[in-house]
Amino acid sequence: MDPVVFFLKASYGYNGSHTTGNHTLKTGNVLSITPQVHFAVNPYTSLNWGVRYQYKQKDTYDDNAISTNQSQLGWLFGASYEINAKSVISADMEKMDTSSYSQSTMTLNYSYKF
Repeated sequence: MDPVVFFLKASYGYNGSHTTGNHTLKTGNVLSITPQVHFAVNPYTSLNWGVRYQYKQKDTYDDNAISTNQSQLGWLFGASYEINAKSVISADMEKMDTSSYSQSTMTLNYSYKF
């Protein structure tokens, strides 16, 4: 097992337009890039940390901008523990800041292999 693993995740979210009657709402597309480092503390425990950069295009209503392009930067931190050969528990935290709001997320996962 490698003690340090570098991980890069990139995603692109395409949001189509929504038409109701004579009005069209276009929600901006989103690009997200997340580099992370995973560190094996021992054969059962690993820690991870990284950053997330997200860019969202402006939203439009009938071709008029109702929001601006937005950039967000956040950090991630987590830990995983292998309970036994079939069970793993993970806890992750993320903090994301934008120009208009701040968001914090905590996730707890339990994974069981059949």
